[in-house]
Amino acid sequence: MKNRTIIIALVLFAHQISAQISSIQSLIDSIYPQSEVFSLADELFKIETVTSLDSYSQELAIKKALLYLSVSEITKAKIVTEKILSKYHSNPTLYFIRAHCNMLNSNYYEALKDLNMILKIDNNNAEAKFYRGTINFEIKDIEAGLSDLNSVIKDNNDLEFMLRAYEAIARYRIRNNQSREGLKLLDIMIKLDPKNPLAYKARAYYYNKQKKEALAFAYYKKCIELGGNAYKETAELALFYSKPFEAMQLCNTGLELFVTDSVDLLILRGISKFELEDSRGAISDYNTGLKIEPENYRLFFHRGNAKLLLGDINGACMDYSKSGQLGNQDVYKVIRRECR
Repeated sequence: MKNRTIIIALVLFAHQISAQISSIQSLIDSIYPQSEVFSLADELFKIETVTSLDSYSQELAIKKALLYLSVSEITKAKIVTEKILSKYHSNPTLYFIRAHCNMLNSNYYEALKDLNMILKIDNNNAEAKFYRGTINFEIKDIEAGLSDLNSVIKDNNDLEFMLRAYEAIARYRIRNNQSREGLKLLDIMIKLDPKNPLAYKARAYYYNKQKKEALAFAYYKKCIELGGNAYKETAELALFYSKPFEAMQLCNTGLELFVTDSVDLLILRGISKFELEDSRGAISDYNTGLKIEPENYRLFFHRGNAKLLLGDINGACMDYSKSGQLGNQDVYKVIRRECR
């Protein structure tokens, strides 16, 4: 996967908001080629025996942590970052990396500590305020979340995060039956930047919530056309419209371009293949997904469906059972029907 396509994302608002390119992403984009950086970092920075780091070694260690993040090796990224932080306490990038690690693991209160530290170093950091605001939404501290996001808008010192703050508030309004206010914010976004994909994705979300799938489909496609990541949502609607081949193509592109939603895209591609009578291909996608999220009950459920179609009753029932153990209560109806 090419460096420029790697996105480190936070999935907030019940997996509705995907954070897109940030300063962390820009740092990842600067690393090329990955294999050389890993090799250099391994030679110059042994995390088990670190005693001191010159500025060059610090830079390589930070790149190594970012690379770990880019391939979802969150624990390793955090270990590397904390080794550097044990010696150097004033580099905002280090706190950002650890905050991302914690957010990706849903350790929101720990992430807040790092974001607060960044804001102590730079109290006008729009990115830190934005993420702190979205985390506060996630932990249901709505007043604090709105305060941070409105501060990003008021400060007006970073267009990217100002637009994302508008979008986050708009989604909150739409989700809480304040659609008129939410749509006004999306209109402001489009006026500020007519080619910003976030506004179109959020408007698609609104139409989808209103059960206006055709309009949602069009706006998600517009988001993609403008370089945004709406592959998961567009693939879902393609399946809704019984277009499994189009859904599979969307998943292929999304998996090539983005780390965000990789498991969801593998599930959707598996479903698309299943509907295209490629059950073995579907199983392959589910197996790949289970390597990333080994306790995802949807993967076991859908793999069970594919195995059942291939006549592997025992294998299907084992997957259904595992899906149930992991929290899928609906699967027991299938088990009673198919696994006698």
